[in-house]
This record gives sequence, C-alpha cells and structure tokens, in this order.
Amino acid sequence: MKRAIALYSGGKDSHYSVLHSYRQGVAVEALVVAAPSREDSWLFHSVNVPWSTLHGEAMSLPVYVVPVSGVRDVELVELGNHLRRALERHQHVDYLVVGAVKSRYQLEKFKALSEELGLRLYAPLWALDEVELLRMEVEELSFIVTAVQAYCLDLRILGTLSSRELFNRLLKAREECGASLVGEGGEYETYVIGSPLFRGRGIAISRARIVLRPREYSGYFIIEDARLA
Repeated sequence: MKRAIALYSGGKDSHYSVLHSYRQGVAVEALVVAAPSREDSWLFHSVNVPWSTLHGEAMSLPVYVVPVSGVRDVELVELGNHLRRALERHQHVDYLVVGAVKSRYQLEKFKALSEELGLRLYAPLWALDEVELLRMEVEELSFIVTAVQAYCLDLRILGTLSSRELFNRLLKAREECGASLVGEGGEYETYVIGSPLFRGRGIAISRARIVLRPREYSGYFIIEDARLA
C-alpha cells in the first residue's frame, strides 16, 4: 500500500479525501493541520481547525497542528517548513494528500510544494462533479456548517447538520450567486462529526457559540468544547 501524509482541516473535503485515499490504496499516516492567524487565508480554513485533533484520535493518526500567518504565499513557505519537520518522523511517505476539488490555484500551489518536498501530490477529489461529490459527502459523512461567508447563504445554517435539506440550500445558493457548491471559494466551511473512519465513534459538541457579522454576510459557529463519544 502507498503511504501518505495529508493536509487536513477537519472539514468535509479534506476528510473525504482521506477516506477516498484509503479506498484507492493510499494509506494516510499523519494529518498536518495549518492553523492560520488570519481569517482571510487564501489556502486554509481558520475556524475550529484545532479540533481536528479529535479526528486524529478517532482514526488513531498523529495530528500536527502548525501555525501559519495566513498571508498569501508566505503561509505556503511556512507550511513547507512544518511539513519538512513532520516528514522527519515519516520518512517512508511518498504522497501528499490534499482535498482540492476545482481550485487550480490550490492545486498548483500544493503541487509545487509537494515537488519541493520530494513527494507526489495526490488529490483524489480533483475535477469531480461538485453535485455528485457533495451528495456523496452528505450520504457518507456527518458534518456541521461552521462558517458562512457568502451573501446568498442564510446565516441560519450555522451549526446545522448535513442533510438533504442542507444540500438543497447549497444547490440553490450556487444557482443564485455562483457560490461553489462544496465551499471551495470560502463560501462556507464545515467540521466533520461522523465518518466511517471514526470506527464507530463520533464527535460530541457540548458547548459552542455563534458569531454573526450580518453587514459582512458572514458568521461562525465556534466550538468551545467537544469530545469523542
């Protein structure tokens, strides 16, 4: 089996890329979570990413939460430095798994980074149909909406669980304003609470708060306490 390290956020796309990788014979051995200090990072989620450590615990995988500035291009250099240190502990890894779907900017940046590190890029979700991808994610995963950053998305979906209703709302938003159905442009973010990879366990969120910025058409579901259940 091929071995990999994955860039991970705890959101549905990064998680589904890990699940899909396993199914294609690529075993992820560690998760690297970039934690930007700015909300407007070009490449990385900023909401609730430290809670990805619970995913690592559920999957029995080491998780490296690494700080990055969130500044365009600079954050990629910072990530590269962190990945080099992680690879010292995983020297037999050949692949870098990412959850890119349609963003060529992301794909090209991560491909260049992979080559610098002597790895092959593996993007199992790349170029998949967004409707079909989201449908599969809703069917196979349980996740909640943790950020809304698009004017055509109702802020009331914050904290809601993945469902057919949520799928239809996101599809409507794409029709109304061209929002990425999978949220790859930052229109919305998610956090996975249930997965086949969690081995029968799930994430129980016991305390959270909602921050609304209606003038900016944005809002956030901030997890304050959670555990494996």
